[in-house]
Amino acid sequence: MSSINLQLLNVSVLQGTATINNSITYFNCRKEDGDTDGVRINLKGTPFLFSTEYNIFMSAGCGSLTTFSYSLTDEYPIRACLQPICANFATSNVNCATDVPFDLISVAINMKCIYPSNASRRSCRSAFIVDHRYLDSLKTINSNSNDTWTVTHVPATLQWATPKRGLCKFIESGEHCDITYRYCYMLCIDSLDSTCSSQSSCPHGYDYSNEKDMCKPSHLVDFVTEKMSEKSQYFPIIIGMC
Repeated sequence: MSSINLQLLNVSVLQGTATINNSITYFNCRKEDGDTDGVRINLKGTPFLFSTEYNIFMSAGCGSLTTFSYSLTDEYPIRACLQPICANFATSNVNCATDVPFDLISVAINMKCIYPSNASRRSCRSAFIVDHRYLDSLKTINSNSNDTWTVTHVPATLQWATPKRGLCKFIESGEHCDITYRYCYMLCIDSLDSTCSSQSSCPHGYDYSNEKDMCKPSHLVDFVTEKMSEKSQYFPIIIGMC
């Protein structure tokens, strides 16, 4: 992964994934090397994106709203994670977590203080994308002991795939794309070939078609199935002072 300056931990040819050492982003912390920010990863120009199946976005600390977007210039975040209110957390870890979108290839993290810490020792906060399969084996992330962190990276998994975006312009049959190459079908982004494996392989707005082993726009699916949709979480943005 030298082209994007990432340490490679593991490769699965069968699954089409690569596990890398992903940098942690810190806020109001003193690391041993004096650095306070993680490296913002940009996968543009590579055949990789962050795996939505294995990764989660996590923030450790309390009293802040952590968000991330595709770039620092984006007006609205794509995900948010609200940390719990700072209190007497003497020994336990305090964190929040959310999922990552299916087309994530670049990440810019931001953190806003929502609940004043009242001089709590939990002033050191962090945020990162991590493969949930490695959480139990990681060194405990605890910002209570002091405000100097030694953990700099966590494992995250990249999927070998290219996300597809576009709008459909249907002709009378309702199932073909026009000559401008605006596609109507969407193949699975987490598949090694051109077929889908299940309903969970399809992104939002698409349903799995048993007939053609494809993800088709929801309004074109011609078979009856009960779709299990994940609940979306929306966090209110509260303006406050810290």
